[in-house]
Amino acid sequence: LAHDPHDGAVYVATFIDNLIRRVSKDGQVTTFVGDTKPGGADGTGSDARFFGPVGIVYDSRDGNLYVTDSGNNAIRRITPQGVVTTLAGGSGVGSSDGVGSAASFYRPTGIAYDKDDDSLYVVDSGNALIRHVSMSGRVQTLNVRCVDGPAVCWDASR
Repeated sequence: LAHDPHDGAVYVATFIDNLIRRVSKDGQVTTFVGDTKPGGADGTGSDARFFGPVGIVYDSRDGNLYVTDSGNNAIRRITPQGVVTTLAGGSGVGSSDGVGSAASFYRPTGIAYDKDDDSLYVVDSGNALIRHVSMSGRVQTLNVRCVDGPAVCWDASR
C-alpha cells in the first residue's frame, strides 16, 4: 500500500491481477494503471502491463509512485497522470549494478522511498540483496548480506 497525503487516496499493487488500484478517501476503488493481462509494457493507463507487482511507495516530492514489478524484475515509475515507465531493470534475471535496463534484479519485492536523498531502497528477494536506486535509474548494491531472502540482513563491512 502507498498513501497519497494530498488527497487521502491509497494505492494498492495487486500481484495476481497485475494492476495498480486506487482507493479514494471515500472508498471508491478504481484501476489506476495496468491490465489483467500480464506483461512488461510501459504506457499510460490500461496500456501499461505488469507481471506480479508487489511493493509500492509514494514520492511526496512529485507525486510519483514506484513499484517493484517482481515478474519483470524491474522497478517501475508511475506519474500522477498514470504514465508508467521502467526506471531500472526489466531486461531479465540477474544482479548487475548499472543504469536503467543495464541493471538487473531477481524478483524485487519491498521498496522504500528516502526523501533525504530522493532515492529508493529495494529488496531484491531472489538475490537476497538490498539495492539503492537513484531517480536517474542508477542501481547500486549495498554492502549488506541477507539470509532467508530479506528476512535477516546485516552490514557486510563489519
